[in-house]
Amino acid sequence: MDEAEAALPLRKLGGVILLGCMLAACWPERWETEPIGEPPCAQIHVSTAPAQPNVVLIVNDTMRRDAAGIYGGAASTPHFDRFAERHLLFEHAFAQAPWTKPSIATLFTSLYPSQHRVESDPMLRSNGVGAGETLETDVLAAPLTTLAEVFGAAGYRTAAFVANPWLKARFGFAQGFEHYDDSFADEFGLWPPSGDALVDAALGWLRERQPGEPWFLYIHLLDSHGPYGSIDASETAGLRRRLNADPRRVGADAERIYRDMRLSDGTPLRAAGFRLTRALLHEVYRIGIERFDRLFGKLLVGLRKAPGWRHTAVIVTSDHGEAFFEHGWGLHGHGLHDDEAAIPLVARLPGVTPSQGRVSCLVGLVDVLPTLCVYLGIDCPESVQGWSFVGGNDIAPERRLLVTEGVMRKPRHRAIRNLSFKLLYEPDGRLSGRPHQGDYSFYDLESDPGEHFDVFDELYENERSKRTFERLKRALPRAVPGYKAPPVERAVLDPGERRRLEALGYLRD
Repeated sequence: MDEAEAALPLRKLGGVILLGCMLAACWPERWETEPIGEPPCAQIHVSTAPAQPNVVLIVNDTMRRDAAGIYGGAASTPHFDRFAERHLLFEHAFAQAPWTKPSIATLFTSLYPSQHRVESDPMLRSNGVGAGETLETDVLAAPLTTLAEVFGAAGYRTAAFVANPWLKARFGFAQGFEHYDDSFADEFGLWPPSGDALVDAALGWLRERQPGEPWFLYIHLLDSHGPYGSIDASETAGLRRRLNADPRRVGADAERIYRDMRLSDGTPLRAAGFRLTRALLHEVYRIGIERFDRLFGKLLVGLRKAPGWRHTAVIVTSDHGEAFFEHGWGLHGHGLHDDEAAIPLVARLPGVTPSQGRVSCLVGLVDVLPTLCVYLGIDCPESVQGWSFVGGNDIAPERRLLVTEGVMRKPRHRAIRNLSFKLLYEPDGRLSGRPHQGDYSFYDLESDPGEHFDVFDELYENERSKRTFERLKRALPRAVPGYKAPPVERAVLDPGERRRLEALGYLRD
């Protein structure tokens, strides 16, 4: 039986039921018999973790992995970089969806988008563009168990402070939170968003906690999301000349946020004479990333003053990246390439060994919930699909392939990968419009980490690549196990939510 045809068995690790792929080799030659999947993360072990450490989970919306300085990015991110240097930095972390709603639903439930089914764009159910049309969004169904519910059942006080409108409480994301502040998601006309106020509110909640009272805090910032950061009005002349000179093509989809880009004095960039170029997009995005870094530094100062800091676990990541026309389109939600799927991930986990360094394991947002369960020694729902990246010597020698799906308006699209190869299945057409024979594209990540060269048409020239493609193709239909999700629930977007989402570049054709 081929590994892709093998059943996906349940296994128990540290009190958590985890689903894994039985990836048994079957090709006769040595390189063909090497396992196609990646092993569980065995680099990190719990040694002297406190019984009930506090936990902070910070998501910076729309942060590409290569944005921060420590990952080789152009942005100056001293607070993030220092934090990463002192703790665990994951080199190969990926989102399971390229936009917020399905990605955070996966983070909260450890289910893939096609399993929790919070994956549909409201425009799919639109009857046309007009002021009177009704748009609905999927709701995270109440029967699904969330990360906050797991913490609550373990005796934790729970709170969340979120700025993204997709995460409004009435869309199901408040499940299990004792305190859920989504007021920052209502500020549709304001840009940049009030990240300072959100951080202040979160730290205010922490100041109310009592010593010895365990708590879980979720913070979701929006400061690097489009329309990104504001260019300093005093630097207009020199920057305008340089940025306007960039000749690289920019697609029309960037117009959705270009009209909302501003100088620091509120002047629209268009009115200030800035052309929509890739250089402009990179510049304002860099400014947004640096704004997040300042907020992260402010948050760390407050966390260090909170009760129990010595025993506080902190995970910092993103829900997805951002495309800048590397593959023919911009923004996010549309593709499966790593400009949208690759994310930063840094973890401070008191009591683990090693406590700092670079981690080479293949991990995803789907792994965060089971990781925290193992690390804290608390029960997780049996439905979790991820693997803990904190383990021990009892980890079974099973292998995994990681999936990204949940593409906006194209839910059948899916990518499957190990650390060396990546297969994309796009049966409903590519946004780039590039001609291709069939529904597949295939990338050799070792020689082409930027996924610039689709080697699908050259597979006959490389036997190893051909065999890997065939094995990934067979694994693709079973890579996400079947799951009986609750019936899909929906809520109608109100006018304020629609305006806010439009200001962020959504709901515009």
